[in-house]
Amino acid sequence: DTPLHLVSECDGCRIVGAHKVEFVQRVPHSTEAIYSIGNCDPPAMLCYALERYEKGDVCAQESLRLIKDDLSEAVTTCIDAAQHEHDLGNVQSLLKAAVFGRHFLSEPP
Repeated sequence: DTPLHLVSECDGCRIVGAHKVEFVQRVPHSTEAIYSIGNCDPPAMLCYALERYEKGDVCAQESLRLIKDDLSEAVTTCIDAAQHEHDLGNVQSLLKAAVFGRHFLSEPP
């Protein structure tokens, strides 16, 4: 049993142990809006539409049609979520979804 020290930070809590340091923070709302299980929010649907499009599924357009009124918000949320990600693959995927959605907007967000 080694002692742990908790250090409060402005955006989370640092846990300092004898052999490692961990950082715990709340999941950002934009990330939650995309990755929550069973989520049908516009940002999640935009990522799903891109996934379907990349697989050659013609039903990708149907997913976009369902969120057409909230597409600008979905693009903005994907960009915000990408800013909070640490994994390069996730960042690229979120930015791809934002660019994909932006193609269908009449005005940029």
